[in-house]
Amino acid sequence: GNLVEHGPDHVMDKFVVASTHVRVISRATRIMEGGRLTDPMECTTLATIFNFITPMMQRNQNVLRDCCESFHILDLLCSIMMQHSIDPLILRSACLSLTMILQDTEMYFKYAGKVIDDLQLLVPLLEFLNGARFRDLYKRALRHGADQKMLVEIDADNIEVPPLTHL
Repeated sequence: GNLVEHGPDHVMDKFVVASTHVRVISRATRIMEGGRLTDPMECTTLATIFNFITPMMQRNQNVLRDCCESFHILDLLCSIMMQHSIDPLILRSACLSLTMILQDTEMYFKYAGKVIDDLQLLVPLLEFLNGARFRDLYKRALRHGADQKMLVEIDADNIEVPPLTHL
């Protein structure tokens, strides 16, 4: 993602010519369709895909248009946000991607209505705010920042989850 985000234009152009965005969206779709969102490696891969493609779409209007119109990235992002139990890295990356897309005036006027319709029942996200799903989200977040050996030794059901107000 850093090379796409901060690299020179000629490097970005090589990614565009190689249709890298098409390949990474296809990979993200396969991960979602495969139902492998419980595998930490696949979760990290999916989050990395969105972290890579977001600056690519931001820097190149044709890539943005292609991702939205031809490869339906908005459908993928909305389906991620509606998952009952989702990895926090994926949720963060998907939210940032969706926000970036809708900050583009053309994409906003073209797709905001669809996104609103798709996410009108986004009430499930409210459960993350200290509700039952917050515990699951917290445990998943530990996988990314904690010593993995330590997590294996800890009984996942007995992890003490701090109140959201203390984070």
